[in-house]
Amino acid sequence: MAADSYGSRRYLIVGVDYGTTFSGVSYTHSNNADVNDISIIKTWPGTSSDYLAKTPSCIAYASENRQLDHDCWGYQTEAGMISYTWTKLLLDRDTLSTQHDDRRVCENGGLGSGVMRIPKGKTPESVVSDYLRQLYQYILKYFEKTMQSEAVLQQTPIEFWFTIPAIWSDKAKNSTLNAAKRAGFGSRPGDTINLIPEPEAAAISTLKKISLKHEGEIRPGDGILVCDCGGGTVDITTYNITQVKPMLQFEESCVGVGGKCGSTYVDRNFHDLMRKRFGENFTNLPAKKIAPRSEFMRQFESIKRDFRGPGNRTRPYTLTLIMRDVEDSDFYDEDDSQVKLTEKDIQNLFDPVISKIIDLVNQQVREVKKDAGNPITNLILVGGFGESPYLYDRLKKWSSDKQIAVRCPEEAWSAVVRGASLRGLEGAAVVKKRCRRHYGIELGQPFKAGIDEEADAYICAFSGIKYAGGHMTWVIPKGLDIFEDTFRSHDFFLTHVEGTELTTHTVRLKSSGLDVAPGRLEHPRVEPVGVVNCILKGLNVSKFPNKIVNGKRVYKLDCKLEVVMGAKSGTLQFRIRALGEIVGNATIDFTK
Repeated sequence: MAADSYGSRRYLIVGVDYGTTFSGVSYTHSNNADVNDISIIKTWPGTSSDYLAKTPSCIAYASENRQLDHDCWGYQTEAGMISYTWTKLLLDRDTLSTQHDDRRVCENGGLGSGVMRIPKGKTPESVVSDYLRQLYQYILKYFEKTMQSEAVLQQTPIEFWFTIPAIWSDKAKNSTLNAAKRAGFGSRPGDTINLIPEPEAAAISTLKKISLKHEGEIRPGDGILVCDCGGGTVDITTYNITQVKPMLQFEESCVGVGGKCGSTYVDRNFHDLMRKRFGENFTNLPAKKIAPRSEFMRQFESIKRDFRGPGNRTRPYTLTLIMRDVEDSDFYDEDDSQVKLTEKDIQNLFDPVISKIIDLVNQQVREVKKDAGNPITNLILVGGFGESPYLYDRLKKWSSDKQIAVRCPEEAWSAVVRGASLRGLEGAAVVKKRCRRHYGIELGQPFKAGIDEEADAYICAFSGIKYAGGHMTWVIPKGLDIFEDTFRSHDFFLTHVEGTELTTHTVRLKSSGLDVAPGRLEHPRVEPVGVVNCILKGLNVSKFPNKIVNGKRVYKLDCKLEVVMGAKSGTLQFRIRALGEIVGNATIDFTK
């Protein structure tokens, strides 16, 4: 059992899975026993059903909808409202795309207004925060009701665990965390917020259940590939089982892979097909008729969810949609106002997406072999799209000659959010992770004539030596083993003139996802992470080397910037060390 950070005081552990299309919440109490004690919120505003385990990640503002006297969210939003959805993907829009991303990820793809769009004067983070504020207030009301007392809730600390895609950039992680804080999460005395990668959360809940229900099926030394397929993202991570009893423990066997190629890609393909077949007869329809959450797309969602691949249906699928002036077409019945789709049509919508997922799985298998990890014995398919029968069958076919069992647990859609609560309940099950990117800084090196450019040259104020900028120094390598509180140090020095104010030192942090890190700053795959502001407090400069330069005493302040990778919060942490002691903290600004 995880150490109780509140002493003997009982507290709530809440998992929050803010998804591209739907969001879910799980919870448990700190004195509960195991995965079977984790509950899911299944009642949501705006619906009469009592058993809907997720609510749409959608918000509509009263300021833009005359019929509303307050902002609406989730199931309260209706087709025809000006609303905003798939906003989550915009949190990571600045990251360079990969070969596995849906190239239309930053386009609405004809899916209607509000899809991956934001209102004028808002940012993606502020829209996400507005949605999460509604979610947070509902969570508090839900617990107030179940605890039957507002006073009891006020005295009960809550430990929140937000799930995030493992492929998320550090900026996107920080944006998620900031949006949650602005929404109110962690604002009450004693409340905390942490982040957990989605495949890690899925592995925790799924492997825990398997080890409890099917003793002996998961053994130390097994390699488990978790394929987390959501609405917007696909994350693939492989774990080596190191221990099953008394507590389940595992470690990442290699660097995971992923892409922005979730089930929303199928929706875009569907709209592309409709535009191709019906042109303006389709595209000129109002958003309330064809956008997400419209009746037309709900019909398609039902088809998408149940599709089992070729050879299972002879008659066409039909979707009701009134279109005017459609010329004689094999794909539309004007009398009944029905769009007709063949089984082959549906397969063609799925296949490009599934091909990307299988490419990612193959890439991960190669990485495991390259890193000499344990042989993969199981592929566990989770996430909302992970419940697709066709995706499951395609992966079963892929694995048929590889001696890899493909599993899709019951309620695969909830594996991630359940695992988030289980992480808080039992502590860290993943004892070792792998860094997914190189992290480094631009650091001057002694100037080399004929190699370095004069435009990059500068003279060190303390030594008088000529240096050249533009060189990358990689402090943290991709693939680095990360344990709890793992950190790496970067030596740097400041020149301080006696009598002047000791100013904040800034370090521009960069990253690269390439296997071999580039040597120069201007390489196209060197990406900015943010500006680290090193704040030195109470530093006794008299203890450092010094000399007189141009009649003034100049100090050479030798320091270390420590980048903490294994922090519980799930975000990068920084600290400054000098003369063997921590002398200050550092914060990162992702906006610069």
